Amino acid sequence: MVQRQIDELLAIRASEWFELLPTASPAQLHELQAWLSESKVHVQEFLEIAAVDLALGGLDRQRQHDIETLLGRILPKVVPIRPRPAAAAAAQAPAWRRSWKIGAMAASWVALALVSTMTGWKPAPPEQEYTTAIGEHRAVQLADRSLVTMNADSHIDVNFGKSAREIALVRGEATFQVAHDAARPFRVHTRAGIVQAMGTKFNVRNLMNGVTRVSLLEGQVHLESRSHQMTLSAGEEVDILLDGSFAPRADATVANAIAWQARRLVFEAAPLTEVVQEFNRQNRTLRLRVDGVDGVSHRYDGIFDANAPDALVQVLALEPDLKVEHVGNELIIRPKHRPSQPVERGVSATSAQGALE
Repeated sequence: MVQRQIDELLAIRASEWFELLPTASPAQLHELQAWLSESKVHVQEFLEIAAVDLALGGLDRQRQHDIETLLGRILPKVVPIRPRPAAAAAAQAPAWRRSWKIGAMAASWVALALVSTMTGWKPAPPEQEYTTAIGEHRAVQLADRSLVTMNADSHIDVNFGKSAREIALVRGEATFQVAHDAARPFRVHTRAGIVQAMGTKFNVRNLMNGVTRVSLLEGQVHLESRSHQMTLSAGEEVDILLDGSFAPRADATVANAIAWQARRLVFEAAPLTEVVQEFNRQNRTLRLRVDGVDGVSHRYDGIFDANAPDALVQVLALEPDLKVEHVGNELIIRPKHRPSQPVERGVSATSAQGALE
């Protein structure tokens, strides 16, 4: 159920990107390249939308943008596959004979590109790029003297021009302390929206479901998605959803958003999948894996030492429906049995803190 919802959101996102192509600005094309570079699933969804467009006559009828060239910048090993003569002959058949084959045609157009290597993609080269490995935190001073503190397993691209300072948070999480420059707006681009600083300090996090979480520590920021805009004030936290809407987190404590800088993980009703992802971001030697468990219905509150996944294991040991097995360098979270109803469990901040201590 959850995976189907994620797939639907990705399909919607790919469709929105494709509809934007005829009027896309250079900055928007750069954002599209960054989105495509994040996952082979994004490329697949985009190709499928392009396939339907080609089969049905096209949204981009004037072909103002060459899709193959665009994908070529992302995936240098894209090999076109030419249609067989029989398929070309079928295209000349009367419309009444071809109409029932539209679905098959759309699927076949996906085979126009064969992707032989799906890792290590990058958009057009940025002026500067910075990455962190699993478990690594990094502080970077940019050319304008702005300070970026990067969480583990994160990636940012930096492009500074005469009229704007553009940052793409390609992966992970970072805190931005922005140097004032009224002539050049400072904007952070994510898959879900844009955060524009207004003399401020803020944290931006890409969640695993594509949502962007913005936590404002000082000053103000202006948020913009495809369909909404709003201004955020100090102490506020908002999620930018993939559909472009905003979801304010009224009870959030923004200081918790940067607890990772002190090697602490703070969770507030966080699904198990998110908890596992955050521990894995910080730890190379001992990895967590969810196997056969509904990682969304199990939610947790608490404070943990980021370097001690064993503390989480102690908490999970209290769950009547879960077991944790240590196999090699993995801690595998599995169900003890398969319940007829999804089981929701919560661990109080007090008990989780006790596991930390």
